[in-house]
Amino acid sequence: MKNTDVFNKGKGKYISRGVSKTVQEKCSELIYKAINADPGLRFQSCEEMFEAVNELIERLASKKHALVTQMPAPIESFQGRGKELEQISDCYSKGQRAVFLQGEGGIGKTELAIRYASENPELESHFVVFKGSMRDTIMSLEFFGYKNKDHNNKPKDEDTIYKEKLELLSQYDEACLLIIDNFNCTGQSIDEVLNEQAFIDLMGLPIRLLFTTRNDFGFNTVRVKELSNEELIGLFRHFYKSSDNTATDRVLSEIFETVAGHTMTVELIAKTLQESRGQINADNMLELMKNLENEQFKDVVSQKDRQVQGYSKKDRLYNHIKKLFDLSNLMKDEKDALINLSLLPGSGMYYSLFVELDGCKDEHILDSLIRKGWVRCDEATHILTLHPLVSEVCAKELKPTYTGKYKAFINRLTDNSFYDYKSRILILNTVKNVLKRKIDIEDKDIVHLLLHLSREFLSLDLPIHSIPYGFQALEFCEKILPADHPDLAAAYYYAGYAQALLGYHAESIKKLFKALDIRKRILPLSHPDLADTYNGIGCAYGVLGLNGKALDYYLKALDIRKKALSSDHPDLAASYNNIGWTYYALRQHGVALENYLTALNISKKSLSSSHPDLAAVYNNVGCVYAELAEHEKALEYLLKALDIRKMILPSDHPDIGTSYYNIGYVYDKLDDHDKALKYHLQALDIFKNMQPLNLAKLASSYHGVGSLYAALGEHDKAMPCFLHALRIRKKFLPLDPALRFSHNNMGFLFYNHIGAHEKFLEYTLKSLDYQKKALPPDLPYIGDLYSRAGWICKELLQPKKALKYMLKALDIYRKILPPDHEDLAELYEDTGWIFSSLGEEEKYLEYRLKAQNIREKIT
Repeated sequence: MKNTDVFNKGKGKYISRGVSKTVQEKCSELIYKAINADPGLRFQSCEEMFEAVNELIERLASKKHALVTQMPAPIESFQGRGKELEQISDCYSKGQRAVFLQGEGGIGKTELAIRYASENPELESHFVVFKGSMRDTIMSLEFFGYKNKDHNNKPKDEDTIYKEKLELLSQYDEACLLIIDNFNCTGQSIDEVLNEQAFIDLMGLPIRLLFTTRNDFGFNTVRVKELSNEELIGLFRHFYKSSDNTATDRVLSEIFETVAGHTMTVELIAKTLQESRGQINADNMLELMKNLENEQFKDVVSQKDRQVQGYSKKDRLYNHIKKLFDLSNLMKDEKDALINLSLLPGSGMYYSLFVELDGCKDEHILDSLIRKGWVRCDEATHILTLHPLVSEVCAKELKPTYTGKYKAFINRLTDNSFYDYKSRILILNTVKNVLKRKIDIEDKDIVHLLLHLSREFLSLDLPIHSIPYGFQALEFCEKILPADHPDLAAAYYYAGYAQALLGYHAESIKKLFKALDIRKRILPLSHPDLADTYNGIGCAYGVLGLNGKALDYYLKALDIRKKALSSDHPDLAASYNNIGWTYYALRQHGVALENYLTALNISKKSLSSSHPDLAAVYNNVGCVYAELAEHEKALEYLLKALDIRKMILPSDHPDIGTSYYNIGYVYDKLDDHDKALKYHLQALDIFKNMQPLNLAKLASSYHGVGSLYAALGEHDKAMPCFLHALRIRKKFLPLDPALRFSHNNMGFLFYNHIGAHEKFLEYTLKSLDYQKKALPPDLPYIGDLYSRAGWICKELLQPKKALKYMLKALDIYRKILPPDHEDLAELYEDTGWIFSSLGEEEKYLEYRLKAQNIREKIT
């Protein structure tokens, strides 16, 4: 998020939005030091001033992974709370980092927190709903450009995601306000909540925290109580616009006293009267509310409210809302919609999405419920939510069952997976909430919901979230289903596939083979589910590096998909792509290209022109053409991949960095070093700022930039790049085969730049040492290194060492080259000269004769 200045006309000054006091002080200090009248107090040099400016720029720089949240809009009907707003500010001004807004449900804590954020625009404010534990809340935070996969495209584990998101949150300072709504103890004591390590970690950050809670945590608490009578009258009249002459201040005050000044109840009363169109007036409402005082109620409020000490008025509050619910005279369609709305979790659902999923028949129904106050729709995000008390009333009064409206709506939820990412997450949160409700659902339906959650989280590349539901489904299926049931096979498949993606190879393969065994018994040989299982097993073997086995199963999956699916089905393209990837890993580039091109033809028919999968296939085709030295074609496909990625991805996305790197590589092969350098520098800029760093890509990028600087003769710029690549690989990637290139390039750079034979030899021997450990001993590359070491030793007038390396090179070349090969002749000749320098003339003649015999045969 950019730090911008916004002009506040009311105050007649600039407000620095999201800029900390420290930064403001540094800015003032820099300006005064630059223009101070006293020369002794001004900057003493340009270097000193540049250093101060750079420090300020770094503090103001936009964050590469900015926190992304939906900040609700302040409500128009907000009344009073001036004292509480001052108390919050006082806590922060005294150096407190966390403030707790404590009060009963529906009293207005959330609106107060949002109002504080809106009245303090100098803060960068973010809003998140508590997820039951602080660890889960932190993990739920979204950061721009953050990926749940590592540099090997392998999903990260929960500990890694938690640590990385906590680290990203730590980039903010006291100019950031994080509101955590509904921070309530549910099933835990206050001490357990406060002693959770994630809570301790969060409290250790420099950001400001503002919690809304029903619990009394005993410190930094601002108690949110009833509004004053005058404020409640203002709130009431904001919603009740009738000319009702009974709505005097005295009558309204009595109504407020009856409902204990509860903010949400007052609002509901006003809206109920307004919507009654004169059928009920204020006097009638007062009598109805008073009559409730003499009745005995047995309704029990929610578990989380029972745990709040001193909550004796909850029964009365619940029944006030229940009575208003009865007075609303809701139509059947409205009640049906509320049945479905009561399923929504705290995160809610988009207005339009709820309508599309047949949560209600049409928008007029929702609009009516919003006017009557039973449903909230945030003005900024258009997300629908129910207050927990309202949701409880709906559940108890409407008594929905899974066989009725619930089931019809949930079936729509589980039948749809083509929405955008955020919408699908909201849908999945709703399905999760159904399972938490523990309404009357049969075991077979529970299995259906669990399998849906497991499958959908896998399709969203979130195997960490898929595994718990896959395992729960598996546990249910093993208990209640026969050994050859398709749902049991599905449970084994989803759990196993998620484990494969997370790197649990042995466990994943066992489960996938169990799924395969069941499906082979109960399904036709051409069933798509059987193909999915073969594909999953291929993926597991591919992650293990067993490319031969992976290919066997990918081919079996393809064979089935060709019979069962249409010729332009995206699953068919996925099979060809997987097979192409495996052949590429096996270095069979011609076959890889054939499969990639087939995948591309299908993808162009079945996917939109801006689909990320289409970009991935273009990239794969380009990479194969590059390996085949068809550089013009490689460039064509790589540029198409880049165009799509730039269209749909943020400019600092690592996939765009990969495209830049690949294009730079091809331009290098075309000897267009200037263009190659341009693309490599763009890639390096992205890889340097990735969070977390992809060290393999970063080292390769430094290496590529260094090679291009060297090719352009700019050795002073090449040297630090090679050193960066070498340091990263030696420290973090000691088994990376590319380490030999870092050693080689450093050696050649020293030789070409300054003629330093000793350094050239040092890096040649380091590369040789690495190669001997990593590769078979008789490869040509190792022979080249021995030969080069011998030549350098000869130039350094170290003939004994030179002879040792030349003889080792000869030993390798004699095994791998034809006996009449020119390279062999040249090596015999060089070795002969070394024998001559040692005074061994007979050996000199012997090796010169061998070289001559080879050349005579060639000519």
